[in-house]
Amino acid sequence: MPTQTEPNSRHTLEELLRTTQQQLLEAEKKASIGQLVAGITHEVNTPIGNSITTASHLVKLIQQLESRVRENKLTRSELDHFFDSSANINSILMSNLNRSADIIKRLKRLSTDNIHSLIEKVNIGNKIQDTILALQPNLRGVEIKMINIQNVEVKTDTGLIYHVISNLILNAKKHAFHNVSQPTIIVSMDNHQEDRVVISVEDNGMGMDEQKLSKIFEDFYSTAKDNGGTGLGLSIVQNVLSRANSTIECHSVVGQGTTFTITIPGPALLVENE
Repeated sequence: MPTQTEPNSRHTLEELLRTTQQQLLEAEKKASIGQLVAGITHEVNTPIGNSITTASHLVKLIQQLESRVRENKLTRSELDHFFDSSANINSILMSNLNRSADIIKRLKRLSTDNIHSLIEKVNIGNKIQDTILALQPNLRGVEIKMINIQNVEVKTDTGLIYHVISNLILNAKKHAFHNVSQPTIIVSMDNHQEDRVVISVEDNGMGMDEQKLSKIFEDFYSTAKDNGGTGLGLSIVQNVLSRANSTIECHSVVGQGTTFTITIPGPALLVENE
């Protein structure tokens, strides 16, 4: 004969199950928000940091010019140098500020949970060149080479190229070149194919062993956490590419360097120079 405590016990277990499920749901929501905030911070930090660095350099140029004017020693060549430098700085500033605006626009679109609103026709070659221009303030001491960059259009995430290329280049600059005398990063494209676009980012750095190579796309895996590394950069890169049905592969040899290969599905159209 059932005792009176059995229904109460069943009721208590059901309440415990519901409470546990709710706690798990809340924990999952908090984890998702935490990942989103980390991703936004990581992505926005680069163009804003570049803009601050570039604007600070412009302030120094202006101060130098004012000093030469007060001393009545300003020469024509110095004025021409100021104009040329200012034009270059303006290009870098506009590129980074436009990138920041693009990030905000993409976040607004993401708030609608409509991934298709992010998919537009993108000129891959132009995006690569714009990205490297925007990164110039962060690339001192590293030679950047662009090889076989073509104006190829595909429909993909509008911010994909900047996000992926900037993360890979800055990650290499930060981690790859310890004791490397001539740090070099090569960004290249395979010859035009109608069904895909293939981009490579190659460095001549230290390279990685198999153990590190197997973990580089894991969340929060970093070889530089003691120096502020979050371990999110390459994980976010892979997630961004995955959402756009694209892939990334990595090949590395210790002492020789690392190559990342990005494949974006077509159709891909080769267009005239813009």
